[in-house]
Order: sequence, then structure tokens, then C-alpha cells
Amino acid sequence: MNRPTIRDLASAAGVSVASVNRVLGGSGSVSSKTMLRVQEAAETIGFYGFGAIKSRVTAARPKLRLGFLLLQPHRVYYREVAAAIRAAATSR
Repeated sequence: MNRPTIRDLASAAGVSVASVNRVLGGSGSVSSKTMLRVQEAAETIGFYGFGAIKSRVTAARPKLRLGFLLLQPHRVYYREVAAAIRAAATSR
């Protein structure tokens, strides 16, 4: 069986070959919805560039920074809240 081509990936994702090339090249002119479609299709068909596509999609995500002010860190409740916040942030 032959490796899937860019044309195969475009067909599986329902987008043009040019769109797949823009995703692979890291161009900012592709919508996040299209990037996700290409990523999902790449994983489904076993496209060899899946890792590159996944990193492009991750890099295109907005970067958010949140801050929490938890008073009374000596109290168990606030320590548990802080631990839950850290766990949620790590899983993302």
C-alpha cells in the first residue's frame, strides 16, 4: 500500500490541496476549523506529516495566561483549589 499523498489528505479533509499546503507550511491564512479538519483527516488516513500538522495546529492556538489570587494559602480549601487549578492547566 502506498503512503497517502497531499492530494489524498485534501480529499479526506474536504479541502483543496492548496489549503493542505498552507497548513503544512504554517501559513496563517488558514482558519482554525480547516486546520483541525486537516489534522483529523491526517490522523485518520495515516498521513506521514501528521506530527508537523499537529504542531502547526497547536502553534496557531491563542495563547492565554490566567492568574488566580488565592488568599489564605495555609487553609486546606485554598491548597486544594490551587492543586485543582494546576492539574487542569497541566492537562491542557
